[in-house]
Amino acid sequence: MFDIALAKKEYVMQSRFFSRMLFFAAVIFFAFGTSSSRAADSVPAKKIVLYTALTATTPQIPLWSAIGEGWPKGYELQVRYWKNLDDLRGVMLAGKGDLWVGNLEGFAQAAKRGAPVTLIAVTAWKKFYFVTSSKEKVMSLEDIADILKKTGEPLAVTPQDGPALGIVEAMGKKGGMTFKVAPMPPQQLMLEIMRGTRHYALMPEPLLSLLLAKKKDIRIVASLEEEYARRFGGPARLPLAGIAANTAFIKAHPEMAKELVQRMQGAVLKLRSSRKEAAAVLPEPVRETLGMAVLEASLERDLIYVEPAGNVREQVAAFLKMILPELRNTPAGDGMPSDSFILPES
Repeated sequence: MFDIALAKKEYVMQSRFFSRMLFFAAVIFFAFGTSSSRAADSVPAKKIVLYTALTATTPQIPLWSAIGEGWPKGYELQVRYWKNLDDLRGVMLAGKGDLWVGNLEGFAQAAKRGAPVTLIAVTAWKKFYFVTSSKEKVMSLEDIADILKKTGEPLAVTPQDGPALGIVEAMGKKGGMTFKVAPMPPQQLMLEIMRGTRHYALMPEPLLSLLLAKKKDIRIVASLEEEYARRFGGPARLPLAGIAANTAFIKAHPEMAKELVQRMQGAVLKLRSSRKEAAAVLPEPVRETLGMAVLEASLERDLIYVEPAGNVREQVAAFLKMILPELRNTPAGDGMPSDSFILPES
């Protein structure tokens, strides 16, 4: 875990806000967050166990809206938090939990290794932004590429094990524009930007909003998803994260899983109408970790959108093959890590 007190002492950053920013950066994963796994001492007979992350925003906002409207009726919801991608994969490989909030490549990697994972909905579609603190005239992604090529400075990308690296690589192959990249943990990137030693980065929301609140000279240059759509066509959306269920849970409660997806879809327009109300549906630990101001600001750029997994099977397959080389030559040739990875259309 990142030592906030040490960072404050070393860089003489005494503000309370910056302390929270460092804490947040230390626990963020792709903007889906990290935290310690926590469980209740007693487990009731009729329960649903949800694994999620403290810094997940759009991936879980529709889920918590559905929960606030009464789902799952007659069941106690137990919430536990995963620490990092390895922790999440381990939880799924062990078959722990009924529902998981996370990124699609984590789900796919676990499923390929035999975890009972079925994706039921994609809930995060637009999160990444190219940013700069340089005084250079930077108006486009092409400007960033030209400047970095001249200076030899790499483009910093965070999280270091997130999907953005694979997306940037695919864009380079399509558009002929390539970057030398420097994958790095969020806390390291935040410190380097604040110190002025790093000027160009690709980062997700809500990390971006936290940085913008503190460092006023940060400029947003382009959206990763919009740049991808410009080269490949289609809407400016990529299936980044969502809700997956334990295959055993779906077999035992197929109607409950379908009801959840329907409730999440039905809440989208209402959630989009008010960033404040959308942020407020998140549980208190998430609101306390990020702060309501940062949450609301992030939702200006972070799209709330829900698609049942069965409706976007082809998009999910194409995305996974793009970012996970091990899925490009599956026996079925469809990019799916398992036969049960996608919940079929209703």
